[in-house]
Amino acid sequence: MEQRDRRWAGALAAAAAVVAVVHPTGARAAEVPPVSVVDVDVADAPQVTLTAAVRLPPELEGTILPDDAFTVIENGTPRPLQVDRVPERRVEVVILLDTSTALSGEVVDAARSAAVEFILQLPPTARIAVRGTGGHARTGVAFGTGAATAVAA
Repeated sequence: MEQRDRRWAGALAAAAAVVAVVHPTGARAAEVPPVSVVDVDVADAPQVTLTAAVRLPPELEGTILPDDAFTVIENGTPRPLQVDRVPERRVEVVILLDTSTALSGEVVDAARSAAVEFILQLPPTARIAVRGTGGHARTGVAFGTGAATAVAA
């Protein structure tokens, strides 16, 4: 196996391990929020730097958890971690869907499913607009509507 392949295999194994265990600890540990791997840096292999994002459950949104509320465990051993909070800011997103007849039903359905999945990952304060285009743009949902309205569009 080439060195590059070994590094990627190690990085993927590390990512899988971290995804399984990076979560808030304590009273709410049973409610493990989803973890997204944002980046895997193998430039300094065998040291691997993994960047992961954790979105707290809605009932904890706005809560500032202490750094020790999170843990990373690799092969049963606690590992050092750095907690960086994402600054709260207003997010504005425009979802643009191709509504032309050039695309097959499967492709359109897959695009809609991906858009819905993306919208549901946005913070509750996000302003979302949905637009369709198929030669000329049409407004599906204007800015300022909630996720439920955008998903329905």
